[in-house]
Amino acid sequence: MRLATWGVWLFGLGVAGPARAHSPAPGVEGFFLGLAHPFSTPGQVVVILALALVVGGFATRLVPWMLGVFFAAGFASLLPGPVLAALEVPLFAVGLVAAVAAASLPGQGAAVAFGLLVLGGGLIGHASIPGPGPVQDRIVTMAGAITGASLGLAYGVGLLVVLREKMRAPWVAIGLRVLAAWIAAVAALMLALVFAPGAEVAPL
Repeated sequence: MRLATWGVWLFGLGVAGPARAHSPAPGVEGFFLGLAHPFSTPGQVVVILALALVVGGFATRLVPWMLGVFFAAGFASLLPGPVLAALEVPLFAVGLVAAVAAASLPGQGAAVAFGLLVLGGGLIGHASIPGPGPVQDRIVTMAGAITGASLGLAYGVGLLVVLREKMRAPWVAIGLRVLAAWIAAVAALMLALVFAPGAEVAPL
């Protein structure tokens, strides 16, 4: 029995490489590449983290609506095609404002939160538009990117909601505000580097 188990493990190790070389369905490679794209640049990661802290501070009944607005904004931004040549400044700016809102007024200002979700989702969607190529491949890749960003935001918000409901100690709320302030500091530092004399920051 033990020998058979080892045989199964060795067989699995042997076929792992060839299996990874083939997509489960033609064209799906682009979807998986798109899933990871929102986490491939600092600006997008900062926006997702900051927006998760913003949404996580509101009542649970508002969360599905906020996630839906983010997804819709990201999808809508794909329709007109590339508009902005560089996105690092607007991404870090939205991340900075969102993080400041989460640190200073958690769970307040729903209108501001929805506005930030529209801006953040739109910018991440715009950053997910791939280069020229077959239309079908580009659509699949963009769908994967918006799905990945939305899932990242949803998982972050879900973690915060569970943490808030399970741990009601005052230090939890303080810790989340400190985390938001830290993200705001990172966004502000990145903006300062962009505008610093002689700075060279690769466009996102």
